[in-house]
Amino acid sequence: MARRPFPKFAVYDSLRNINLAFQVIAIELERLDDHEVIPLQAIRLYNMRAGELSAGINHRLIDVLNAREERDWFRYEKARIAEETRLANL
Repeated sequence: MARRPFPKFAVYDSLRNINLAFQVIAIELERLDDHEVIPLQAIRLYNMRAGELSAGINHRLIDVLNAREERDWFRYEKARIAEETRLANL
C-alpha cells in the first residue's frame, strides 16, 4: 500500500517548533540551576534526557523528510526533462 503524501511545510514547521521547545527546556533548566532549587546532577540528567529525545525526534523526522525530498526532486526533474524535450521538438 502506498504511503499518502504528507504536507511538507507542516512537518518542517513541527520540527522547528519541537526544537524551539527543547531549547526552552534547556534555558529553563539553566534558570533552575541558577536558583539552586534542583541538584546540579539532576539538572544534567534532565538535559541529557531532553537532548536524547530531541535528537531521536530530529533523526526520525529528517529521515522521513529526506525520503520525501528525494521523491519530489526526482518527480520535478522528470517533469522538467519531459518539458524540455517537448519544447525542443516544437
